Amino acid sequence: MKISVVLAAYCGEKYIVEQLESLSEQKRLPDEVLIGDDSPGMTVAEKVDDFKRSHAPLPFTLKYVKNPRNKGVNANFHSLASVCSGDIIFFCDQDDVWLPDKIKILADELENDPSLDAVCCFSIFVDADLKPWGKQDVRELSALERCGSDTLFYLFTKNAICGAGHNIAVRKAAFTQLPVWDEYFLYDSWILRSFAASGSLRFIRERLTLHRVHDSNLTKHAEVNFKKTAAMRMKNNGTAELTRLLREWTLFREKLNGSLLAEKVLPSNKKLLDKCITFVEKRLKCRSSSLFLRSFYCLALLPDYFLFGNGWRSAARDFFRL
Repeated sequence: MKISVVLAAYCGEKYIVEQLESLSEQKRLPDEVLIGDDSPGMTVAEKVDDFKRSHAPLPFTLKYVKNPRNKGVNANFHSLASVCSGDIIFFCDQDDVWLPDKIKILADELENDPSLDAVCCFSIFVDADLKPWGKQDVRELSALERCGSDTLFYLFTKNAICGAGHNIAVRKAAFTQLPVWDEYFLYDSWILRSFAASGSLRFIRERLTLHRVHDSNLTKHAEVNFKKTAAMRMKNNGTAELTRLLREWTLFREKLNGSLLAEKVLPSNKKLLDKCITFVEKRLKCRSSSLFLRSFYCLALLPDYFLFGNGWRSAARDFFRL
């Protein structure tokens, strides 16, 4: 099968050559690498040209496109994935380094199991100099250990797992069935949640990417945004966070039901998604009710607090509006 790597670039001239070099050192080389550049200047283009000259003849086809306007990460990735020629698409950040086995391991999973539409591995978090963090986050790996493949979508509804776009490989044929991406949340959430809902996603429990976390990348921004969201949650008694979750899951259900993938979604996951959305709706009603009514809401929702939330802790937060 033919392999395409799509790379959405934005002011990534500092690290993009290292990323391209790691692609050129893969045990299974990609057939093509497509770069869509949202940068305002031509510094990324200059670095790509430097890589081409220093690595001639190139081990893969390398195509660079300067976008006439800033598309944003979602639209940039979507346009690249739509025009690539590979049977398997890998999504790639501009500032990471891929371990040599990454493409081979993920591609082998898709080639050996026709029931899969997408696979996702994990990252080693590193600093700007590729020095690993002292302590790696193991929460998602731990959640996977406790749940089987048939309960993978449940982990998403519980927010116990999220995955990362730079670790995803997806069949091109399945990619065309995905919901049209909305800008409300990132492309990787659309991909992973959708294929988890259809039962065609697998997580590879190996760390195959050196993922840089620094001041100018999306992971760092997500960390900052998480802190802002947490502060907002405290200020607004949790209502803002629940409102965001409700909008996110409602939008996902709407887009998924209108996509070509809809007929493949497992009935059990459709029910789970509906139940998750109803649970969030009731939590919001609980928080807007009187103290007397909140006690009844919390008791009635108790099973779902353990299913989708953090058990008694979530119930206490709603009751006391923490």
